[in-house]
Amino acid sequence: MSPRNIVVFYDSPCIDGAAAAWAVNEGLKNQPDTNVEYVPIGYGKPEERTQKILSHLHNGAEVIFVDTSPKDDTLELIFNPTDQIPKIKKLTVLDHHASEVARLKRFELGQKAKATASPDSPDFEFIIDADKPAAALLAWEHFNKDKTAPKLLEWVGQMEPPVRLKTHRDFAMAAFIDSKDILTPKEVFSTIDSLVSLSEDEMVAQGNAILADQFNNIKKGIKNSLLFTKLELLPGREEWVPIVNANVQNFGRRVNEALIEEACAGTTCGVSGAWFVQGDGTVKLSLRSKGIPDVGKIAQHMGNTVGVGGGGHPTDAVVQFDNLVQFTQAVSLHTKEQMMANRWDSKALGPHTAAVKRTGTSTGNPG
Repeated sequence: MSPRNIVVFYDSPCIDGAAAAWAVNEGLKNQPDTNVEYVPIGYGKPEERTQKILSHLHNGAEVIFVDTSPKDDTLELIFNPTDQIPKIKKLTVLDHHASEVARLKRFELGQKAKATASPDSPDFEFIIDADKPAAALLAWEHFNKDKTAPKLLEWVGQMEPPVRLKTHRDFAMAAFIDSKDILTPKEVFSTIDSLVSLSEDEMVAQGNAILADQFNNIKKGIKNSLLFTKLELLPGREEWVPIVNANVQNFGRRVNEALIEEACAGTTCGVSGAWFVQGDGTVKLSLRSKGIPDVGKIAQHMGNTVGVGGGGHPTDAVVQFDNLVQFTQAVSLHTKEQMMANRWDSKALGPHTAAVKRTGTSTGNPG
């Protein structure tokens, strides 16, 4: 018999994506005549993401996505391959992002409703559950049936949006886990293997110092780069949103609290953001809220409006811009003073009234 070839795509850099890939590997590593390739994928430019996925496919392969999923255009290519696109044997998707679950369910129903499938379409299995706290738990349950999941996967679930970290110990443990390298498959498996062998007390002890540094950096980062932007959160609804120039992954899990605090203090919509330019020139905009409004839907709407990738959870989401120019065209940055002046104008009855309020004079006749 020919060997079984499997390609596993996982969200990267993300602790849940890393743990999910590790969970798949735990279930497959001892199977005979099985070759498995692990491919980390992030948001990135949509066309480059699609090309990366297609370049790792090959005829007869079983393809698995964990904590991420192919977008609709990529799914169409996989299910209706041309001569240039490999014809895979099976597609399995395990995801728990709320915005992706709804989209995948629509695609799944569409495929099942077709009277006849393309003869080149793969078998498929979508294991999607927005109520599952971590994709790593979905992956473990699917690939390691009848085995108890390591405690680490439950902790990863607490770190996933909506974040369930509450005590100082929770945040210290998360800080230690987040400090580990998970950029390559080799680092993922080495890191998760080491983490599952540690107790909660051991991780908390090592995470305490990391947590103290993170908290100081959060306050400095927000103070030094806080600006405001006016975003269309949903069709027809524009709101002012506080935004900082920072990679949230460098600040630890408590950055979410700090950003939401700014959202509640500086504006009324309850949404805040953080943006930074990534190494490949793309710009990542992270959005945060308490879940109302749903930033997963906001990111999806914004992504659809601009023509880029966007989505996530109700409390934690991302919009991925192709470059800095595209970002600055969509997201205009203002100081607090500029925002307040603009908000003052918008509350006025008209341009003339706004001018009177700013200058205290009138050029027209009273009436």
